[in-house]
Amino acid sequence: MIFPFLIVVSQLQAAPAEGSLSTRREMLQWHQIAGMATWGFWLATNLEGEKALHSLRRTAEPTANTLLLLNTQENLLLYHTLMSRSEWKATRGGGHRALAGATVGAYALTGALSLLAPSRVRETDEFDTLSAHKLLALLHFAALASMPSLGKRIEHGGPSAARSMQRAGWAGFGALRVSIAVFYF
Repeated sequence: MIFPFLIVVSQLQAAPAEGSLSTRREMLQWHQIAGMATWGFWLATNLEGEKALHSLRRTAEPTANTLLLLNTQENLLLYHTLMSRSEWKATRGGGHRALAGATVGAYALTGALSLLAPSRVRETDEFDTLSAHKLLALLHFAALASMPSLGKRIEHGGPSAARSMQRAGWAGFGALRVSIAVFYF
């Protein structure tokens, strides 16, 4: 809900006032710093997500394995029933959720600094590095916004749902990385 508000506020700042250029420069410098922090948090989140993905197990797996070891022939049907009906849970990557929260917080700060900065002195219709940066922001925002719903699917969808989240996470990270790189290359 905060992003529509920030867009409206940024549109209200149409004409640059005296002293707003130094304010703009300072806010955009902080935007760059926060963007690099976001990049680091997003990378760490993805790496923890990889650990979680590769450690997904059914919650009933220890019990089902014990039953299977006790008497394989008699407990095979019970084993399959328990395994097919139990939820998925990661045994590693426990810091993923906390890192995701930090990533979202850093991302929100980065976006707010950009959207609330006073506008440019001259606006152009040309496609330049700033245009590419803004276009890529739509992509990495979409990826980040999709993460909570993708994460909720993992409990029942297991590895296939986790791979969907993995693809979206790395795609969003790639778009963020390129949006930073357009200013330097």
